[in-house]
Amino acid sequence: MKAKSFIISILIATITYYLLSGLFYGLLFPDIYPTEEQISPSFILFGCLCYAIFYTYLLIKLTKVRSLKSGFTIGLILGFINAACMNFFMYSSSPFNVYFFVTDILIGAISTAIMTAVIAITLSKTE
Repeated sequence: MKAKSFIISILIATITYYLLSGLFYGLLFPDIYPTEEQISPSFILFGCLCYAIFYTYLLIKLTKVRSLKSGFTIGLILGFINAACMNFFMYSSSPFNVYFFVTDILIGAISTAIMTAVIAITLSKTE
């Protein structure tokens, strides 16, 4: 693993996921996670950074994914599983809303798919 490729992929993936989160949760579906309190963009950014580190490491160490299509596909599958897991845990202690449940899983799958496609392309260009 080349450190330069790893770091560049993480930075680009973090920015991508942060922007997608803003698009989906801030503009298109703000009611999924309504809040009365101030949102901390820095905590959202660090969450996106951790997510990007995880998927970049996964793609580098455990797969040979280096194309847009394969990056998108693996991200769609893993993003769906991750989002479903998170939603099942979240709804274990809050009132169930089927619309928010399904919408959030789809957002998670699509956002992760786009991010992993970006990671795969970045890795293919920087390795």
